[in-house]
Amino acid sequence: MSIAVIKVGTFESYYRLIVDCEDKYSGELWRGEFKNRYIEEMTTKAKNPKQFAVFVKMLLAGFKREVPDEILLDLLTQNDLEQLKQRKTNSNESIGLPDDPRLKKYLILTLKGEYEKTHYPLPLSFLEEPDALTLRRTFTRLQGLIQLQNSNGFSQY
Repeated sequence: MSIAVIKVGTFESYYRLIVDCEDKYSGELWRGEFKNRYIEEMTTKAKNPKQFAVFVKMLLAGFKREVPDEILLDLLTQNDLEQLKQRKTNSNESIGLPDDPRLKKYLILTLKGEYEKTHYPLPLSFLEEPDALTLRRTFTRLQGLIQLQNSNGFSQY
């Protein structure tokens, strides 16, 4: 799974973070849209509050791998989260969630401090029917990959 697009934009009088996640092999897409208030409340619940702008900078630093020892990003399914909870509590109970990879995914930003770790989960929903702009971006990205392969002497067959 690779992250294809991250957008941060200002809309009207508030900030909104949009995270698009694309499976580079299947083209399936997941999206999360988060208002600044949601981000700030979520970080407060995680007991390490961050302002919206700081959180966005951390997220971008994680994608660019600017501080790999401090900021980690993971993309997990609901089943992945359930397994982590079971390991953490040493429980063998299973909720028995269906193993549909298109279910909600979670982009987890982990901030590692000297004596603590803080996990910030961002839920991403599967896009059944992506909008035209998202499809156009995917098409352009794939065209670029094909051109790159052709310029490096790779055959398409």
